[in-house]
Amino acid sequence: FGRYWMGVTHLEKNDYGAAISALEGAAASVAADHQLTPAIRFQLGEAFRRAKRPEEAAAHFQLVIDESPESSWTDDASHGLLRLASDTNQHAAVEKRASDFLADHPRSPLAFDVRRMLGRSQMKQEKYDEAIQTLSTLVSELDEMASVSNPAGSAPLSRRDAQALAASSRFTLGLAHVGAKQFAEADAAIASLTPNEETEPELAAGVNAVRAAALMGQQKYTQAIGPLRNYLRLSPDGPDANQSRAQLAIALAHTNQLPQAQRAYDELAKTFTDQT
Repeated sequence: FGRYWMGVTHLEKNDYGAAISALEGAAASVAADHQLTPAIRFQLGEAFRRAKRPEEAAAHFQLVIDESPESSWTDDASHGLLRLASDTNQHAAVEKRASDFLADHPRSPLAFDVRRMLGRSQMKQEKYDEAIQTLSTLVSELDEMASVSNPAGSAPLSRRDAQALAASSRFTLGLAHVGAKQFAEADAAIASLTPNEETEPELAAGVNAVRAAALMGQQKYTQAIGPLRNYLRLSPDGPDANQSRAQLAIALAHTNQLPQAQRAYDELAKTFTDQT
C-alpha cells in the first residue's frame, strides 16, 4: 500500500517519472487478483498518459477493463482511453469510445466529461450542428447542477466541478457557434465566462478570441476592438494572433481610427516578414 500511495502522491505533484517507478513497484508486489491491482493499473495508465507515453498508458487502461471488468475503476479506465484519443484528435475513436462509455456507464460522474470531449471532437470535425446539440444540453444540465445546493454526495458532481466543466463546455460551444456562423449565439454562449488571466491565461485568451470573432461577425466593430487587443496582449504568438491583427486593423478602419488601423496593418505585415 505504501508504494501505491507514494505513486499517487508523486502523480499529484506532476512528478511522472517518480510516480511510474513507485506504481510499477506496487504492481510487482501484489497478485493480479488483488483488490488494489485495478487501482494501481489505472494510476499507472494515468501517469503514462500525463508523461506523454500513450501506448503504455493505453495498455494499462485496457488491462483494467479486460482483467477487472467488475471493478469500480473500469469507468475511470474507459475515460482514460477516451482522453488518449481526444488528446491526439482521433475523432472516430473519440466518437466510438464516447458512445460505448455512455452505454456502459450512464450513471458515472465521468459521463459529463465524456460528453464534453464528444462535443469538442464534433466541433473540431466541423460538425457544428451536432456539437451545438451535444454541448447545449450538457451546459444546461451542468448549470442546473451548479445552481442548487446539494448535500455532499447527493449530486453526480460537486458545485465547483459542475461550474468548471460548464465553463469549459461553454467555451467550446462558443467555438461551435462561430464555426456555424451563429455569431449572436456564440456571443451569448460565452457571455458569462470571465477566466482569470493569471491562473487561466490560455482560456482567457481563447474567450477573447471567440468574443472578438462573434462581434466581428455581427459587424460590431467598436465592441470587437477590446477583445482583439486583449487576445494579442495575452497571446501575441498564439494560433489566432495574425487573424486577430488583421481583424483589429479592419475594426479600427471601420471605426475611422485610421492611424491606428495603419499601425495594426504594419504590425501584421511585420509578422509575415519576420516569418520569412
